[in-house]
Amino acid sequence: MPNGTYKGSITISLGKDGDLSFGNGTYTDNQLVINLTLVVRHQLKVVFPMNEKTVDLQPVRGWNNWIYRKNGHVPDSLTATLAARIWASAPYNVRLKCQYINAEGNRCLIKNERANHSVPVDVYATGMHGNQYLTYPNKDENYFGHSILSGDERPFKFEIKGAQVSEMMKHPGGRYKGDITIIIEAAI
Repeated sequence: MPNGTYKGSITISLGKDGDLSFGNGTYTDNQLVINLTLVVRHQLKVVFPMNEKTVDLQPVRGWNNWIYRKNGHVPDSLTATLAARIWASAPYNVRLKCQYINAEGNRCLIKNERANHSVPVDVYATGMHGNQYLTYPNKDENYFGHSILSGDERPFKFEIKGAQVSEMMKHPGGRYKGDITIIIEAAI
């Protein structure tokens, strides 16, 4: 239900065989009208404008950049951004749920479909002033300090860093995949 003010009414009949009957008494009115006003103000609402369900991690300038083709250079990182707008009137928590997780239980992984190889993916949530904060599986990161967010852009960034990208390049032809679910809930 979207934020807003909703109005309506309920009409109840009074008297014998009515919705309400207080015996065989007489009533001056045979109906009771109750006017209702409902104000909805979500403590937390998150919208992913593009309805994206997948992200493709790529070098900053894309795979077709001449430097990667010509020199065989390995990109410094692979990144993707998932746009999000957040409405919040209370602090909220962010954590991850991973299809594949490292042995320590603190990083999500993606796996090569062909080779038995996996790499960690760092997921950053955007906080106040555009600062990005690393999020973890099974550990709430609390976002507070804002009075009210009203459709503020708070994108999520996915990143695989340097040495891991080099390791991925040693397994050509495979595709790395894995489900990473971002869990956002009001901290009330």
